[in-house]
Amino acid sequence: MRPALAVENFIDHFDYDEASGNLSWKSVRPQSRSRPGDAAGYVTNIGGRNYKLVGIGRKTHVVGRIVAAMFLGLRPGQMVDYLDGDATNTRLSNLRPRA
Repeated sequence: MRPALAVENFIDHFDYDEASGNLSWKSVRPQSRSRPGDAAGYVTNIGGRNYKLVGIGRKTHVVGRIVAAMFLGLRPGQMVDYLDGDATNTRLSNLRPRA
């Protein structure tokens, strides 16, 4: 089972641009190379499919799950469906919690 999503933690760390589906850093640690307003995350291939990922502390999270937790009420352990099949498209209009 996946670790619980700390929605409050995500809201404290990220701003979300609904038009692009991208997260940006709201706050960063002083030793970080990122600055507030910088784009958060990167795209990587997992099992033949590209996903947007972002690291918080020592944990890596799928951006689609973060967005769904912040705005769609995704519950811990629940998966996300990408309606257009593109897991890098993290616009709210493309996400839904899997039943």
